[in-house]
Amino acid sequence: MNREVALIRSELYVAKGEAERKIVKRLAKQFEDASLGNPEAALDFIVEILSTPDLYAKPRIDLFVTWLWLDKCKFEHTAKHKLVSALKSYYHCYENARLCDALGEMIGKCFERSEALELFDHLYPLSTEVGRKGIQCGVYEMEFRSRHQDEE
Repeated sequence: MNREVALIRSELYVAKGEAERKIVKRLAKQFEDASLGNPEAALDFIVEILSTPDLYAKPRIDLFVTWLWLDKCKFEHTAKHKLVSALKSYYHCYENARLCDALGEMIGKCFERSEALELFDHLYPLSTEVGRKGIQCGVYEMEFRSRHQDEE
């Protein structure tokens, strides 16, 4: 993990109170800039976020996940495996609607259709209501992408 991401990580862990939302938004922007040179370390940090209740429950933590598809969904096999493993372990705990929507959209955009459907099938039965809505966002994204590709 590079120094900038380590500083962002430290600040994110201690962000609390009334300013927490603003702090998380600022840190997400800094993270986007800092992660450009080291996407693997950045993904490891996102997996940490998705695996840590004190982090995944923070308001606007979804902005960190958005980075995944803004970086053109470039996942190495090992990185994708880490991400899927974290989602299988923790998605059922997520109560943050924006996070679930962002994750569903990311899966719908960045995963092959068969991989996404397999993951959604695994996640859906145990998901919270907001988690299920996030999965629906991902399915809609896949349908949109499929229609768009058919038109080309």
